[in-house]
Amino acid sequence: MQLMNSQIQNMQMKNDAHPNPERRCYTVDELTQILGVGRKAVYSLIRKKAFPAIRISSIGYRIPKDSFNAWMLRLPEPGGRPRRQPQTLASDVLSSFLASRKGGCTMAGTKEATTMSVREMREHLGIKKTESYWLINKRYFDTVTIAGRTRVVKVSFEEWYAGQTHYRKVTGEEPGARLKTESYGIKDIADMLGITTSSVYDLLQQTGLETVTVHYRLRGPRKAFDQWYRHQDHYRNAKDRERDRPLEEKSMTVPEMGRLLGLDRREAWKLHYRIKDQLMTIRVANRPRVTRESFEQWYGNQTQYTKVSVPPTASLPPGQEALTEKAEEQKKEYYSLHEAASLLDMSERDLYRMLTYQEIQGKKIGKSWFIRYDDLRSLR
Repeated sequence: MQLMNSQIQNMQMKNDAHPNPERRCYTVDELTQILGVGRKAVYSLIRKKAFPAIRISSIGYRIPKDSFNAWMLRLPEPGGRPRRQPQTLASDVLSSFLASRKGGCTMAGTKEATTMSVREMREHLGIKKTESYWLINKRYFDTVTIAGRTRVVKVSFEEWYAGQTHYRKVTGEEPGARLKTESYGIKDIADMLGITTSSVYDLLQQTGLETVTVHYRLRGPRKAFDQWYRHQDHYRNAKDRERDRPLEEKSMTVPEMGRLLGLDRREAWKLHYRIKDQLMTIRVANRPRVTRESFEQWYGNQTQYTKVSVPPTASLPPGQEALTEKAEEQKKEYYSLHEAASLLDMSERDLYRMLTYQEIQGKKIGKSWFIRYDDLRSLR
């Protein structure tokens, strides 16, 4: 009897020295769910001593959570993003898995799941099954495999959603919240500067501004673009255009002056060069403009030129009358070869021949030709 009591006391002392390890440890089954692998793979990691493991003869291996979480943190993260601390991805995924099995309630109480199924993800975006797995294969956001099924980590998904504008949730939530605070789209720059999107591409190519590609679309980082804008005076945003409006109302461009006198662009510049000493020229947005007052004074002291209500069309080639009406309505800065030929009522071959012999100025982007509207008007 005394011997039995002694053995019981020894067992109690051992239990006190080694409290229940399950509160601080993972089981092998839990690791298979966290890592998305089979039991053999987990035992292989234990044999390779990837992380410390305690073998208890009656219940099997137990893996201390601290050492396993530290090992998880040392693993490379998909996409090069740092892992979150102090709560590890393993803990989040395990909580999410338990929450999904118990209707959103974990052993610690009520907690929102931190992952979602692929079906839930594509229902959020309103896309098909093939496209949803294409996004997963592109590794735009983090995924984990739990019980043999792929699940999407919600935090990573929301970070991706805030950094793109191609996909939109069916709930109507605006995408690209973070992206729009960090960069401008091509259309954003065009609207800001009051130019066409084709002119924006020319601008990016000529200035060498820094760009990034998001879902196959170019964007300009805000910091680099704003710095470039502050050091130039050719382009203006809405605020600067409003500031210069009073000066523009009291002046005109040289081509505008030419249209008042029935002259094309080239003749207008020649006239301006001859009489520049009699005109007051100011610069707005780094462009020369003639004040209306000085123009009227010059006009009253000469008899060679007469104002016209509309530009003459007699000297224009066939089709230029249509150009005057159609192009003025469209108000585009550049026209493709097909559009320009249609406006001039001539064949693309003839217009291309004129570009080849430099009878008209054009700009070649890639394999396509583009012609400025002012150059079309000056065509004789």
